This record gives sequence, C-alpha cells and structure tokens, in this order.
Amino acid sequence: MTPRGHCVASSSQKRAFQFTPRMLGCLCPRTPDVVANRLMLVSRTVRRWASRLVFLFFACGCTGLPGVGGPASDDGRTVRSSCDGRPDVEPLRIGVHSFCVAIALTPQAREEGLMGRDFLADDEGMLFVYDSPQILSFWMLNTSIPLDVAFIRDDGTISSIESMTPLTTNQHRSAEPVRFALELAGGEFTRRDIAPGDKVDLPPGVE
Repeated sequence: MTPRGHCVASSSQKRAFQFTPRMLGCLCPRTPDVVANRLMLVSRTVRRWASRLVFLFFACGCTGLPGVGGPASDDGRTVRSSCDGRPDVEPLRIGVHSFCVAIALTPQAREEGLMGRDFLADDEGMLFVYDSPQILSFWMLNTSIPLDVAFIRDDGTISSIESMTPLTTNQHRSAEPVRFALELAGGEFTRRDIAPGDKVDLPPGVE
C-alpha cells in the first residue's frame, strides 16, 4: 500500500525511463487551498523579519552608511552633530544649530585667532572670551578664509554680526561693550538665518 502523500512509478516506467503523462500525476500536486495557505505563511514570515531588520537598522543608527547618521543642512550637506573625538573644541548651540568651537581664553589665543587656517567646516568656529564687557575690534590680516563674527552680550544674546573679507585690515567693531565674539565660516550666519537677538548657548564652563 502506498502511503498517502507519496507517489511511486510503476516497474514498467522505471525500466523505460520515459516521462509520460501518467508519471506527471506522481509529482504530488497540492490542492489550491494548501498552496495558498503555504504562500500566506511564507509572506507573514518575510514581513515579520523585514520589520525586525528595519527596527535594527534605525536602532543602531547606521552611522557607517554614507549620508546616514547625521542631520542634513538646508543644502543637503551632512553635518556632524557631536564634538566627541574632536580635540580642543567644545559644543555650542544657537537655536537648532550645533557647532564645535575652539575657545580663545588667553591674549595670545585671541591674537592668533584663525590666522593660518585655509579651511573651516560649516559647523566649526572660534569663541573669543574676554574678562569684562568692552568694545571689541576684529580684522583679517593674515587670515585667508572669509569669516563672519557675531558679538555676544553677557546674557548670550547676539548684539551684532559682521562679515569680514580675507587679508584685509578693515576694522569690524562691536556696536556695544560685549564679552564674547564668535567667528564662523563666511556666510554661515546668513545661511542658517541666525540674526541679532538670537540666543547663544555657550559651552559648559564658559562664563
């Protein structure tokens, strides 16, 4: 007796080794309901694993993929959202915008500023810190990249912003006595819609 669900060929078919319409019936066909049920089961399994993979994809951050893992600026560039692993810089925020800035605390550091730099990323800058409010004046002698400077009050609000042309001696003065000045790459304040009156969240420890 042949077990249900299994098919065998007759002895004459085995000897002839010929594929006949009768042998086609031994391919163990499934009923339409069985096939549909199995397809549904496979579909559910695929969807379940796909959803798990999507969850893991976003949970791990996928920072190794190009264009993923960091916020994009208005023009589509990917900018870094953290200063971790970048020496000699501190985080600074203006509204939704994040920067990594070097801190110029000493007279020597303030005098050197960004002289000698030939590149400044769109999220990099330098924060100049003074002991007391005063009229500040900046120029661009020996500085070969365009810069903007924001003069910042004690309460962190921006007093005024000046654009500075490379390799010039034009004086760019604050409109009032201030304690802080922030230099960014030329055009960054305008591109990010940062204007006088906006609040700057200074780096930790800067008073």
